[in-house]
Amino acid sequence: MSFPDGTLPLPWLAAGWATLGLLAAWWWVRARAARPGVFNFNLWLASCALVAALWLVRAGVDPGLTLHFVGAAALYLMFGAPLAIAGIGLVAIVAAALGAGGWQALPWQVLLDGALPVGVVHLARRALERRLSPNPFVYFIGIAFFASGLSLAAVAVASALLHAALGHYTVGYLMDNYLPYALLLAFGEAFLTGTLITVFVVYRREWVATFDDARWLRRP
Repeated sequence: MSFPDGTLPLPWLAAGWATLGLLAAWWWVRARAARPGVFNFNLWLASCALVAALWLVRAGVDPGLTLHFVGAAALYLMFGAPLAIAGIGLVAIVAAALGAGGWQALPWQVLLDGALPVGVVHLARRALERRLSPNPFVYFIGIAFFASGLSLAAVAVASALLHAALGHYTVGYLMDNYLPYALLLAFGEAFLTGTLITVFVVYRREWVATFDDARWLRRP
């Protein structure tokens, strides 16, 4: 979903920028306190370019109601939360520059298409790690497939609620003309992310930062 320029009131724009700024500051503090890791910049940039291409392949229902893959779950599984959200920020800038989004709504775009799905996948990953045995199929099916699909569903519902709260569309209209198709797209997001992450783990395990060999390949 997108928000063309002029569709968000000033208080909402200010709230979006403030929330994004607080999120960035919090992760900056955490990043400085954490031990530095290896960061493959070329891989990150190529992954962002692929996600940007997925964003440009979209279907429009009505102004602001667009259907496209998000890709935030894949970026999170490959690079972790901060770099995934930063990647979505870069993708949102590219999309706006190419006319596929508004500049004014960039913070909400990053929050809804970046922070929200990353948070969903992160929480699902932590819950599955605590409750289920360290079987690699738990990672592939539960996290890479199911959680990524759930993340796009969360984006669709949250974006629809925001449009309804702003008075752009009624809840009934969104439930009839947008949400069914957006939730159906969640299966495609799950399949695409699950397939890519599985292939990467098998052939390029170093590309997937969240796959811990010591946990998921541990012998019982």
